[in-house]
Amino acid sequence: LCDATRLGPPGNVVLTFISSASLFVPQTLGQVPGHLALAAGAGIWAWLVGMAPGLLRPHGPERRATAQALNAAAAYAATGGDGEGHARTRAAAAAAVQAAWQTLLACGARTETRRALERLVVRAEVALAAPADTDPDRLRTWARLLCGRGPVPAVDETAAATDELLGVAAESAAPHRPWWSRLGPLAPIALRTALGCALAGYASLALGIGRPYWALVTAAALYQANLALTWNRSVQRVVGNLVGVLVFAVIAPLAHTSGVALVLCCLALNFGAEALIGRNYWLGTICVTPMALLITEFARQQATGELITERAVDTVVGALVGFAAAVAVTNRRAG
Repeated sequence: LCDATRLGPPGNVVLTFISSASLFVPQTLGQVPGHLALAAGAGIWAWLVGMAPGLLRPHGPERRATAQALNAAAAYAATGGDGEGHARTRAAAAAAVQAAWQTLLACGARTETRRALERLVVRAEVALAAPADTDPDRLRTWARLLCGRGPVPAVDETAAATDELLGVAAESAAPHRPWWSRLGPLAPIALRTALGCALAGYASLALGIGRPYWALVTAAALYQANLALTWNRSVQRVVGNLVGVLVFAVIAPLAHTSGVALVLCCLALNFGAEALIGRNYWLGTICVTPMALLITEFARQQATGELITERAVDTVVGALVGFAAAVAVTNRRAG
């Protein structure tokens, strides 16, 4: 459902974690309303914090996405389309341009400010097509101006840019397929996820691990568009989690000194996770893993060695079983 409605990232992973973790937490029916109220209150507060910058920078997300596309295109243009590392910089620039288009198309009405940003994204695309004829410094200057609160830099609109923007307008005006029409093509992904998560959970239960949902969530977090990307994510997940439990072993004595120390450690790890997860998955999980372990201690303090062992075993089990499910259930349509 998350893939069909294009909800995410991280899509189903958080919903899988919350629902599966709740199944292993003993509670009575009378406690459920209070727990739901706490979750809703935290969600509302998080939404207010996340949306507050919109009061000062209403176009902040699309300006940042466009600036990233311009900077990435400038890095590629600086190579002249040749030399060492040009393929890597071109791939990064293409991804940044695609992300900028997705951001602009998801913002709603095409205001004058967003049209100006679209023209800058077109310039980034031109740099990908003709890096030798592009001035990287000009692209970086535009990106720097976008990071402030001033007006969007005006650029001359070429005939090619006009055609591109007409295509964007046509795509925006075209009726979109309802999300349920995408459920059929996504059936292999759903089957793979269901099979991988179920088997990972059963394998963890069979080993007598106290928190099988960690193995289940590990399996859910692996699945990407194809097998190569899934393998890459599996390696990153295992490495990040294993290093993360070592970080937990180091900071656990400090977190156990008081409730305030526990909260502050979680805040610091949360900041690190948000700063790193978008840049490198395994570095982000180094912060996510100890934070998840510390969160389990808000109810009661637990044995550090037991938590570390269970998390490490569940990670390896979830990764092995989850990847096996990815191999067993192929998705040719993704190719």
